[in-house]
Amino acid sequence: MKKPKTSATGAEPDWSAVRLRYEQREELVATIAESIGYGVRQLIDHAKASRWLMRTDKRVRAVVVEATVTPEPKPITSTKEAITRLKELVQSRIAKLEQSLAQGGENERGINAANLLARTLEKVLELEEQQRKHTRLLASEGRRRDDAWREELALRLARLARGETAHANTHSTGGEGTAAGLAVMGA
Repeated sequence: MKKPKTSATGAEPDWSAVRLRYEQREELVATIAESIGYGVRQLIDHAKASRWLMRTDKRVRAVVVEATVTPEPKPITSTKEAITRLKELVQSRIAKLEQSLAQGGENERGINAANLLARTLEKVLELEEQQRKHTRLLASEGRRRDDAWREELALRLARLARGETAHANTHSTGGEGTAAGLAVMGA
């Protein structure tokens, strides 16, 4: 049986948050499936297809029970990876907070932690946008410089084709129409 592309509610579940809930083993599979509008079998099939850490693997259960030290997280090697992890952490915290609130408990500490994560993510995204703007600005300046160089080169080639001397150049930007001027423009 094919799994639906969307849940019974019509919206695509947040699979990274669902995976986290599934692999943490703190909730029943039926509870998770119901919360996203899927059946238990559909959720398990999705977990298998997505290669999640399965709950039915006895070796995995033994390792999880015996594990006393949490493994070291993989080091972050890029800004994109850091943002992705931060987003996943925010989603995880929100899911836990929603679960806590659904069970009738208000967790001010959890709310504050989620707010702090959200603000941190917001700042990181602002910094990333500033970096993108700076990169676009540098690229734009580089294109303008390249266009000026191409235009100067075209003018010089046209003069050479007409047999004019290089010293008659009135549009030169630093080399007075010499080969050195082209070298400076290309630098």
